[in-house]
Amino acid sequence: MTLSPRVLQPILLGAIANIIVNYIFNPDDPDFILSEFVAAILLFIPITEINHAIDRGLEKRFSWIKSLPKRLVSHLILLLLSIVFILNVVGNLYLWLRGDGFYTWQEYLIINSVAFVLSLLLTGVTWMSFYFKRWKLAEMHLTQSESNLDKIRSEIVLDQLITMSQGKTEIKVRPEEIKSATSKFGIVRISLDENKSGIFKGTLTDLLKLLPTYYYFLATRSNIIHRDSVRSVSSSSYGKIVVEIKDDQHSDYELIISRQKASTFRKWYNSDPSFFS
Repeated sequence: MTLSPRVLQPILLGAIANIIVNYIFNPDDPDFILSEFVAAILLFIPITEINHAIDRGLEKRFSWIKSLPKRLVSHLILLLLSIVFILNVVGNLYLWLRGDGFYTWQEYLIINSVAFVLSLLLTGVTWMSFYFKRWKLAEMHLTQSESNLDKIRSEIVLDQLITMSQGKTEIKVRPEEIKSATSKFGIVRISLDENKSGIFKGTLTDLLKLLPTYYYFLATRSNIIHRDSVRSVSSSSYGKIVVEIKDDQHSDYELIISRQKASTFRKWYNSDPSFFS
């Protein structure tokens, strides 16, 4: 059975505070007494609980984005006032009930300072945890948004027609009809179904902008491949990838994906097809 952070926080802070204070008061021979540890832990229970209450209250009043300075200053002031009240009023009441002597003002200053610094560190950890959770949530939303954007882009470009020439005749084809594209000596040749091909008036980069990025990938400087044309993928030396391409018009061939593009290619090739169906 694990203890919750709300239970562990006063135990941890109380024990650490008692150790630090004893070392400051008597560095050569610190006196660790069990009852003092218990008292310190009991005093830190209301401190940590009030700290949580302050955080929840300010969450409703001040935005982390719009009012960050006000929130930080307000939290620190309220936390300091709470510590001063608990340690000096409740703490002195505890000493009076026990019949022990009171501390000097210098000792009270040290005790308050140690408690405030430790509580401040705990608050900082809580804030960092809050920001991490928000960052993680934002990353998830961003990833989903990018996926939705890619889907929309794919759907948009599928409605566009691409102009290519066959001899002296210009024809228009749908993006999904294109099986591959190759650039040689500055001429971009598009391969279609049924052994058909044509010339695209532009660069491979221009052509790629007209194609749905989910289905097509710029594998090399001179080759655009279709997802369905990939027969196999295997690792090569120095982080490169060997991709075997099936070609209905000619014999199958291999392309070498560079190390710089290997990660992008894997992400593209292993993405979920059902999302775009």
